[in-house]
Amino acid sequence: MELSSKADGTLGDARLAGTFDVHNATLRLPRLGVTLDQVNLDARGDEAGGVSLNASMRSHGGTLAISGS
Repeated sequence: MELSSKADGTLGDARLAGTFDVHNATLRLPRLGVTLDQVNLDARGDEAGGVSLNASMRSHGGTLAISGS
């Protein structure tokens, strides 16, 4: 897991940018009986307020992929 951020501007007009990355993680949800493998997440935010997200994970032979901005 990696987090990188940048802040700019003033307290009244703050601009934030950064990244959050997770690679090849495993998430277990025992109450649901679910294990998510090969969890990958790349999130990016820019100073203009835009956010992009790419994520994928596997569970029980299936794959879920999410992408958006």
